[in-house]
Amino acid sequence: MDRPDRIPPSRFDPHQHLGSHDRGAVELLDCRHGRILLTDKRRDELILCDPVIGEQCLMAVPPEFVRKCFNGTVLYAAIDHDHVHESCHSSPFKVVLVSYLGGDNQHTVCVYSSETGVWGDIISTTASYHLSDYGIPGLLVGNALYWLLDIIGIGILKFDLDEQSLAVIKGPLRTNDFSHGSRCIIQAEDGALGFAILSYPHHL
Repeated sequence: MDRPDRIPPSRFDPHQHLGSHDRGAVELLDCRHGRILLTDKRRDELILCDPVIGEQCLMAVPPEFVRKCFNGTVLYAAIDHDHVHESCHSSPFKVVLVSYLGGDNQHTVCVYSSETGVWGDIISTTASYHLSDYGIPGLLVGNALYWLLDIIGIGILKFDLDEQSLAVIKGPLRTNDFSHGSRCIIQAEDGALGFAILSYPHHL
């Protein structure tokens, strides 16, 4: 592309958006709809960057999530699968955090809206297992986010964005037989929630 349509490659270097943040304390949480979500563990801050238009937004981590392991997902505020992706950069967004409070067996979710500039209410549900991998952002299928739980008899954490409700759902029973292998939740071709597993023998 020629100017003015060409975007300088340096725009896509997340380090240039960190400013005074310590790079060693910053972790990538999610990248979606052209936006990058980072967390600064030392400052208890979230950094949302839009490298295309060069904008940045800082958010304080909610008190319930401070000094805890959490997973973060950034979403286009209006969940419309027919929207034009170029419009995402100028559109409002939401950030969804999820964490596990082991002492109370509580999974906790909180949603930030750029339209209000504040975090919403804390939403919790009881489950005895934490997320399978805090480095994997939630999977958006329809109007819900899904996370895999670290449990042999597979469990999935579901957050309904419309109902603002959090629940644990069970996966296919046959997956209980696969105690050795890699698993992930996926969006199937028909748009439904799916589950994939790579199984291998545990005796060589």
